Amino acid sequence: MKLPGQSRHASKRLNDAVAEVQDGLGRNIVFLSLEQFGDPLIRRTVRGYHDSYNGVERIWLDSSLPYTAQEATAAHELAHVMQHKERYPQASSLAGARDQPLIPTLEHLAARTNNLVMDESADLWAARRGFDMGKALVNIGLERLIAGLNHKAVEAEAVDWDGYYTSLKKLAQEVTHARQIKPFTIGAEIDTQVMTLDYAGLSLRLGRYGLFKELDSLWAEHWPVSRKMGKELAAIIRLNGVESREKCRKALEKIIAFLKIPAPLIIIR
Repeated sequence: MKLPGQSRHASKRLNDAVAEVQDGLGRNIVFLSLEQFGDPLIRRTVRGYHDSYNGVERIWLDSSLPYTAQEATAAHELAHVMQHKERYPQASSLAGARDQPLIPTLEHLAARTNNLVMDESADLWAARRGFDMGKALVNIGLERLIAGLNHKAVEAEAVDWDGYYTSLKKLAQEVTHARQIKPFTIGAEIDTQVMTLDYAGLSLRLGRYGLFKELDSLWAEHWPVSRKMGKELAAIIRLNGVESREKCRKALEKIIAFLKIPAPLIIIR
């Protein structure tokens, strides 16, 4: 087996990881070039991606990645296949007709919560099997990420927490009492919480390889509230651990409790 764009065969380490994940899966795992993926946004923003199609687990990889970085990226995506195989929990928001999210900003928050836990878990899964995640993370596009954050830096943090939590509690009560939910706009404080989740996740993943200093400086300058909260949240996740399905569920629960999102606005399935 050769990964996309590589002249060398995949390592025994990667073949062993594929065999481990594929055991009992009942599906084939194939590796494809990310440049051939249909969604241009995905092609621009990630170095690896996983999806399922017609009974096949597909892992899409940036073919320009160096050999070691690409193998580690492949291992990270294999971990996501494993998470799906073993039915790792996921946070999700209120759904309406056809299972569409009633409040997209809440669904975005839930998705960022999942990313924090599952990406950290996937990195550690790959690292335990000997893959150099530092090499992979060096190639995630830090310059692009920093440029995007510099563009976002004009936005001030919203911190009217009393008003924000009051509105969430009111919405939760309406849902609990089966009232018809009217169009509902959540305060901009939810963006501060998203930035908190992003800080926590990036600081955990990049920090262990000394790659987070410039991003930390950006947060310190522009988003000190989410930086402070993100540090607290990262410490909670570090203490809890994410090395198993049960620990990932507990981590999701702790994040939702930390953000003070009342049930059933975000639940864990």
